[in-house]
Amino acid sequence: MSFWRPVACLMLVFAVLLHAPAAVAQPLILDTFDDLSYTTSVALAGEAVSLYSSSEHSEGASSLLVDYDYLPGGVYTKDARITRTFPAPVDLSGLASLAFDMSVVTPHAQMTLIFVLIDSAGNETRIVLSNALASAATLKTWLFSNSALEKSRWASGGRAFNLREVSKIAFRLQNNADFTAAGSVMFRLDNLRVVNQSNLQQAIWSEDFASYADTAAVAAAWQPATAGVTAELDTASGAALRVRADVSARWTNYLVARTLAAPVDVTAMTHLGVRVKGDTRLAALAPLAKVFLEDTSGNRIIAMVPTWAGIDRWSDLYLPLQRDGIESFTAASTLSMGGASCWRQDTYDAGGWSVDADLTRISRVLVGVETQATGAYPVAGATLLFDDIRFATPAAVDTPAALSAALESASAGALMSLGFGSGVFGNGTFLNQAPNMMQDVAGLMSTTPTRPPPRPRSPPCCKTPGRQTPTSPSTAAPSRLHQATTFRWARMRCSNTIPPPRRRRR
Repeated sequence: MSFWRPVACLMLVFAVLLHAPAAVAQPLILDTFDDLSYTTSVALAGEAVSLYSSSEHSEGASSLLVDYDYLPGGVYTKDARITRTFPAPVDLSGLASLAFDMSVVTPHAQMTLIFVLIDSAGNETRIVLSNALASAATLKTWLFSNSALEKSRWASGGRAFNLREVSKIAFRLQNNADFTAAGSVMFRLDNLRVVNQSNLQQAIWSEDFASYADTAAVAAAWQPATAGVTAELDTASGAALRVRADVSARWTNYLVARTLAAPVDVTAMTHLGVRVKGDTRLAALAPLAKVFLEDTSGNRIIAMVPTWAGIDRWSDLYLPLQRDGIESFTAASTLSMGGASCWRQDTYDAGGWSVDADLTRISRVLVGVETQATGAYPVAGATLLFDDIRFATPAAVDTPAALSAALESASAGALMSLGFGSGVFGNGTFLNQAPNMMQDVAGLMSTTPTRPPPRPRSPPCCKTPGRQTPTSPSTAAPSRLHQATTFRWARMRCSNTIPPPRRRRR
C-alpha cells in the first residue's frame, strides 16, 4: 500500500467522524461566520484588520473575509487578532476533534495563523498553523484532534485550560520572519465546529472513582502524602475523590497520593485531563489545585491550577505535556520559560531543581491544594473534588472494515463506499467534493507519491561465496577455483585492507 493510502484513509475517517450522525455525536457549530460581531486589534499603529462578509462559503449564509494590512517590521512584531466572545461560556469538556474551513486569497509564506480558545478565567490553549497562509487556496477544511491543542511559553494564559467554560475564540496572525515591506494577507473563514464525544478519548491510565465501594476503599488507595489531609468518596454527583484538608497556612501542600500498580511510561502522553470542583472559602487565599506525577526515584513534575480551586463548580481541565509542556529549572529558583508553563519540574522533590523526573517510569499520582495569599487561617475542613483523572492520548477513530478496500479502488471525485449500511449513514456513500471534509482526498488519490530511490545492490563481497557475479570475460561458467579467487579479492577490495602474505611452504 502506498504512503498516501493511509493518509487518505485517515482523512476520510475524520470526515465520517464529523458527518455521520449515527456513528458519533453531531458536530457542534461554534461559529458560522455569518456576521461581523468580532473585535479586532493590531500591535503596531498604522496597521489594520478589516472584516467583510463573503458569498464564498461552505455553511450558512456567508464566510468571514479577513484583510490584514501590515507595515515593515522585525520578526514576531506583528500580532493581529480577530476575537469573538460567546454570549455564555460553551462546554467543550468532551472535545474529541475540531475543524474549520479556510481559503487563502492573498498568501504570505512567513505569516503564522494561530487558533485560540480562551476560557472564562482568561487562560488560553491554541493550535499553531505555521504554513496555512503560505499559498493561495480555495475553501479547505483544517481538522485537528484534541491532542493538537497546546500551551505557549510566550503566553502566561497558557496554563491549565478549562474546556467546560470556553468564553472566546480568536484567530491571530504573527510574522515568523522580518518583513522589509508593507503588504497584506487576505483569507476567508467558515464553519468552525467541534465533535464533543468523550468516549473517543483514549488514556494510558485513568481513574474515575466509580469502582470504589465507599470512603474506606478510596482511603486505602489514595493515602495522605502530607499532614492534615484525608481522602474520601464523594457521591453527591456520581463518584469523585474528595480531598479534605485543614488549611492552616499558605505555601503548604495538602496532598493525597495513589501508587500505581506498575510504573507507566507517559512520554507519548499528549495531556492530562482532570475535573476539579473547588471550595469558595479558599477563593480569597489564591488557591492552587495541584497535580503531581512522580517517578520511581521520587522526582516529580507538577501542574499548578489557579482560579478553579476557589470556585464551587466543576471545571474540566486540559493540561498539555507536549511542545512547551514541561518547564525545567536553570537554577534553584529560575524557570527556563519564566513560569509561563502548564507543567514544571518540582524543585522540592528527591533530586532537587537540577534532576528532572523520568517520564518513562511514573509510579505515583498526587493531587491536592495549596494557598498562596495571606488571610484568615485556618480553614478547617476545606474540600476539593477530583474526578476523571486520565493520562490522555489522541482521540481514537476506528476505520470501518470496508474503508481500506474502498480507497484502493476509488477514483478521484467519485462516490466512495464507507462500509456503512443504509440505515447507518444515508446510502452508504460519500461524495468527494469541495468544500467538505474530503476535499483534498481527490488530490491525494490522483497524485503519484514520491518514492525513495531503490536500495543499491550489494557488492560481491557482501554475497554468499559461490553466488557472486563472475568477473571473468569468458561466457563459460567459471571454475570453482575462479569463483573462490574472485570472491577473495572482491572481499579484500571492499574491506580496504591488504591480506597478510602467505608463508611459503618449506
